[in-house]
Amino acid sequence: MENQYTLAELVELADEELNLDSINDLIIRLYTQNDDEALELIIKLAFFNYGGMTYKSDFQNLGVVRCLHWGVHGIKQLATATIANDGYRAINNVTRMLSNLSAGSLDKLYLLEKPCIHMLDITNSKYKTAEWTTGAKEALVEVMMSVEKSDPFPIAIIQNMGFFASPLASEHLFAALIQDGLISMRVA
Repeated sequence: MENQYTLAELVELADEELNLDSINDLIIRLYTQNDDEALELIIKLAFFNYGGMTYKSDFQNLGVVRCLHWGVHGIKQLATATIANDGYRAINNVTRMLSNLSAGSLDKLYLLEKPCIHMLDITNSKYKTAEWTTGAKEALVEVMMSVEKSDPFPIAIIQNMGFFASPLASEHLFAALIQDGLISMRVA
């Protein structure tokens, strides 16, 4: 039955799919396609609500981290989509990943043990190179400068500081907040 659907249609159906193995298989098929359309579909998977279930961030993070398959281009596209989405979960998940990547601690990011993640080899030292860390820092600052401007306290971003296994990732998030001016003294 699955052969009746295009990859784009399967991605649309995935929003109600509550099976991580099916989502994993779909992501691997998108890797195989390996073009801008596949990247766009991966980003869609990163922002779906998955029926509003409690552990939907596990599903979303499969899409967020899978953008690494497209290199720094994938990171920049993810940042642009996050800004356009401006949703709490998107901001939370993406800033967490970008902070870890910019700090060279991608391997400290909690991710489910799935083949689509193993294929990335997130422990590979390539993710600690200047190309990756600089690209992630630029994307992180871009997201910070564009989201949650109307909120007096950027909770979707600040909440991440307590979840990092890498103190350096927290520092990168905090530095991006300061650079953007999201944290400042408010005088009444």
